[in-house]
Formats: sequence, structure tokens, C-alpha cells
Amino acid sequence: MSKSNMSKLRVTIIYLFLCLVGLLALHLCSRLFANGRALEKHDHNRQAQSTNRKLWGFDPKSVSVKPTLVKGTVVGVINTPKSGTGTLTGTFFRSFRCGKHEKSVVDTVQGRNCPAHNHAFRTHRLKEGGIMLRHFVQKYPHEKCMVVTAIRNPQTWLPSLFMEKHKKTLCEGSTIRSAADFVMRYRRWFLKNKKEIRKIASSVVPHLLKEFGGKSLTHQMTKMNENGGYVLMHNKSKRSKFRGCDLLFLRMEDQDNWSNVLPSVIPGTTYSRSQSRADLCPNIANYYQAIQAYQFTDRERRKIMGNDKYMREYFEVYNFLN
Repeated sequence: MSKSNMSKLRVTIIYLFLCLVGLLALHLCSRLFANGRALEKHDHNRQAQSTNRKLWGFDPKSVSVKPTLVKGTVVGVINTPKSGTGTLTGTFFRSFRCGKHEKSVVDTVQGRNCPAHNHAFRTHRLKEGGIMLRHFVQKYPHEKCMVVTAIRNPQTWLPSLFMEKHKKTLCEGSTIRSAADFVMRYRRWFLKNKKEIRKIASSVVPHLLKEFGGKSLTHQMTKMNENGGYVLMHNKSKRSKFRGCDLLFLRMEDQDNWSNVLPSVIPGTTYSRSQSRADLCPNIANYYQAIQAYQFTDRERRKIMGNDKYMREYFEVYNFLN
């Protein structure tokens, strides 16, 4: 090989070597830049999580898209009728991947067979709910025990209760002449059934608050305002049917937050909302809106409330007496 060719070969090798070094340097720079962006994003996420924890007590973005179920959880939805029972029960039944209805040890309790040693049931009766919880806790002593209940503004709770009592005759709307006619039927109902309304309204919440040392409803609603619509309590009594259990007390007006609250308290829960009354009875949707917007007179509110102390406090915390 001539000297000129040797010289050209050396130049080519040096050129290729420098190109290789340049490519390696470019690759290292890009990796360093990517790592810097990742660290910056991580710091931003940590700051956001810290802010969320201060506001909510948990980080909403920490909820996994495909949550991992925690084994050994008993959830009893012991709730006032027409206060989100269907939504809460459906959420837990689906989240726990429960099967068909199972025969309950108590007739008024609806339960499901669920895998991974999880159990979920619903009832509107406090005594029977307590019996059911004790049954599971005694049978599976190492499981987490949770009671879930909710409260709802009387302005929307009363129309929902009215429709539940008359859904077979009114849902189709064929017997209703006008919105005024529907409102008149609503008025006649709540004035005639005021004692039953008081009994239903006070059947669960005040007793659960007493069982879990929740002080007054007013106190709990104040805490809900601070927490974003929920309160979590623990039963420390050795004599209570609910001993060792936690109580998650929710407010229906903050239902938009439940998708974050439920998985933070009961890991593995994926929130799903049930159909509204307007969806179930589309023919009377406008009529139903009319009774939801109905302005009660002072006399009507006091007739419904009677001398019941809990009803008075319930109406007061929702400013329903004003």
C-alpha cells in the first residue's frame, strides 16, 4: 500500500472514531436531559401529593386505574333509605367481584358471595346490620370491618322517598295530569305520612353516631366541610355490636368526591354511580324536577319535623328551616 493510501486510511479511521465519540456524547446528553425532566416531574408530583394530602387527607391521584383488592374486608352498607344505598352497594359488589346473592343469616340483609375473603352487604336496619357484622367478624376475626352510611339534603331526600313509595303507579306518568297535579300528590303524601318520614329519617344516622362516639350531627357536618364531604370514625367500645369497626360517614351532596374517598378508605374500590330517578322514570323527569324544587312553607316543615330532636338538627344543618 502506498504512503498516500496509508495516510488517507488513517484520516478515515480518525474521522470515524471522532464521529463515534460524538454520537456517544450526544446519547449521554439526551439521557441526562431525560433524567432531569423525570426528576423535575417527580418533584412536581410529590409537591402536588403533599398539597392534596393537606386538603383531603389523601392523594386522589394515588388511586390506581386497576386497584388491587385488599383481602379480608367486611363492608356493611347500613344506610337510610334513598341516601345512595344502591350506588354504595353496587360499588362494593362490583369492586369485590361478588357473585350472586347469598342466603343471609338475617332476612332483612342483602349480601353477596365475594372472593378473596371479602364480604359486602346492605340493609336499612341498624340492629340487623350489627348482627350481620358480628357474624362476619366472629367467623373471620382477622378481617377489616367497615360500616358505610350517608346523609342527604331533605330537599332532595323527600322527593326521592316519595317516588320510591309510588314508583309502581307514578313512574310511567300515565295518571298524572300536570306538574301541579304531581306537586299536589307530593304535598298530600308528606303531610299524611309525616310520622313515618320522621321514623325513616332517624332510623340509622343518629344511632350510628352514638355507637361510634360521633357527638352531634352538627359536629360531624362541620368536619365534613373540612374533609370534603366525609368523616371516618372508629368504634373503641368493648360492648358495642360494632366494636373494632370503622364508620365511613358520607354526604350525598359531595358525591363527586366519592371516587377518591372510597378507594382511599377501602383500597381496591372502584366507584360507580347508579341510575338517577330521571333515568329510571324518564316520562316524569320534568314532574320530578318540580317536586325537587318545591318550596316548603314554614308550617309544612314544622309539621314534618314535629318535636323530634334529631329531625330538628337534621333540618338545621341543611338550613332547611330557613
